[in-house]
Amino acid sequence: MEASKVSFADISFRAFQQTKGVKTSAASWRGAPVEFLLSAEDFFHAPFGCSAYEKPEATRLNLEVEITNSPLLQILQEAEQAIMKKAHADGVLEGTFEDAVKNFKSSICFSEKYSQYRFRSKINIAGLRACRVFESPEKKRVEYRDVELRGAAVRPHLCLKGLWKQGAQWGLQYECLNLLVRPPSEAPNPFLSPEEA
Repeated sequence: MEASKVSFADISFRAFQQTKGVKTSAASWRGAPVEFLLSAEDFFHAPFGCSAYEKPEATRLNLEVEITNSPLLQILQEAEQAIMKKAHADGVLEGTFEDAVKNFKSSICFSEKYSQYRFRSKINIAGLRACRVFESPEKKRVEYRDVELRGAAVRPHLCLKGLWKQGAQWGLQYECLNLLVRPPSEAPNPFLSPEEA
């Protein structure tokens, strides 16, 4: 299943639980984890690969993919609005709906420097929950350390784990479970129009 087929307005959230200084609320859809592909067909440019700000030893990293000209931008923006309304209506989020909107930290960020919209998820590169990485086009399993993700084109398989809350601020917790990678040498030229590519 891909993101466009997920009914985000029907996702259920449990009450917040305290975990390591951050409260989390688990998500489910039809009684199962909320797992989906960003797209079943498209790859997305990962300009910086995976990273954790000023934490070179970290094993839980951020993965940002560009969605500026993708239909996915609107899909994910509408998903956030639907989740806000559902979580507030179900009483998971306290206070007024206006408070929920004001304190929401979106998983979609805009880079003024590059004039790009990017979608951010978490990715584990070690441990029992480590993301499985596959290389396109053979879809062969590879080790994370053996593939160059900076500048690559990727197709993430994600799980919406739920909501996170720290102080008044809250947001969505997306985690990359599997990642199909087209190495940078095969990634599309960002300077070419779709007709030229």
